[in-house]
Amino acid sequence: MREERNWISDRLASFGDGIALIADGQQSSFNAIGQAMMSWQALLAHQNIACCTVIINGDYSCAMVGAILALYTRHCVVVPLNRSSSERCAAVARTTGASWIIDADHPGDLQALTTQLPTHELVAGLFDRREAGLILLSSGSSGEPKAILLSLERLFAKYRDAPRSRPRTTAAFLLLDHIGGFNTLLHCLFSGSTLVKLDSRDAVSICRQIAEHRIHLLPATPTFLNMLLWGRAYETYDLSSLELVTYGTETMPESTLAALNEVFPAVRFKQTYGMSELGILSTRSESSDSLWIQIATDDVQVKVVDQILWIKTRTAMLGYLNAPSVIDQEGWLCTGDLVETRGDYFRILGRGESLINVGGLKVLPVEVESRLLSLPFVKDAVVWGRKSPVTGQIVAATVVLEGELDTDDAKRQIMLHCQQGLEDFKVPRHIEFVTGRLHSDRFKKIKVASQ
Repeated sequence: MREERNWISDRLASFGDGIALIADGQQSSFNAIGQAMMSWQALLAHQNIACCTVIINGDYSCAMVGAILALYTRHCVVVPLNRSSSERCAAVARTTGASWIIDADHPGDLQALTTQLPTHELVAGLFDRREAGLILLSSGSSGEPKAILLSLERLFAKYRDAPRSRPRTTAAFLLLDHIGGFNTLLHCLFSGSTLVKLDSRDAVSICRQIAEHRIHLLPATPTFLNMLLWGRAYETYDLSSLELVTYGTETMPESTLAALNEVFPAVRFKQTYGMSELGILSTRSESSDSLWIQIATDDVQVKVVDQILWIKTRTAMLGYLNAPSVIDQEGWLCTGDLVETRGDYFRILGRGESLINVGGLKVLPVEVESRLLSLPFVKDAVVWGRKSPVTGQIVAATVVLEGELDTDDAKRQIMLHCQQGLEDFKVPRHIEFVTGRLHSDRFKKIKVASQ
């Protein structure tokens, strides 16, 4: 197995003094990442850290990346956290059964943990096979965060065996403890691309950094891209280097995608698909302005049952450590995403559980949100189901307005606009206005539960 891992050192060395990472004003070459990996390997060997679960706490840095690679070579299960508090680290350690906590910013500060918990059978299986793993935590929006165990062997093999792609300077928009951020890191490391850590994730700062570092690729969320349109910071900075914007993690409103293509005609927009339980799958968008996508790899199987997408892939999770598995005996995972199909292409309509049932008629929140966002004075909107004694539910909308528009006038314009473009049962009957934001720190819309 040690020989099999030499490909990492060889791959990094092949890119030599090329810039692998720009973070906090420092540039780190691929050679520097390789040196950091070897330094961590020596430290881990000295502490006899191998075949165990390790929390690595930090952010994008040469030390953090080197530590992750070194833990992989030591057959460890890696739990990346984003500069979390000691209380958060302790809680995650209890959930994951971690034996060590490592602060990437302070390599000498290795915290050994004692736990009374037996090693989970899925983790023990990895150790028995001398394979490395990755644990990611769900958001916990619907209860205790789920600890998702993936095989690092399979995730790394995807990049080891893939044809080399053209290197692109890439923004690290998603964090390392997110499957999208972890995937971006691996893609950049093993393709010779430069990864740029963002010093801030507001639209103005990101536009500034795209211009400063001549970034080619921006992975983002639809929510952030809508904010980018509203802020108009793109008018202030030179974004001519930008070639590709990928988006995922939530459903893209059609009106937002249309506006993006109008504002950035030279940029290609590509929808990605993935989830922590699956990894990030290779996709192909029908066109830059289309929401229809195709899984673009032969090693992934797709089926649709009752309009819900099911996927079978080698990179799927091994299971949850603290919840029943959602993968059936044949290896199929129910994504919960509602889709429509057209040949080999499919279009994501939203989460199956987010459907609003108005007297037996189904309403997709994203369809109504797209209509609302096409109004020039609607800055953001979340659509949800409100309980009704007559129809079971009615369509409700929480709206953030731009400027100081009178709310009564705004409500009248919204109703008229929706009546002109939506079927009657899809028109919001309850509209509430709020200030502030409707998204999480990860730039993903916060859904409102039925009330």
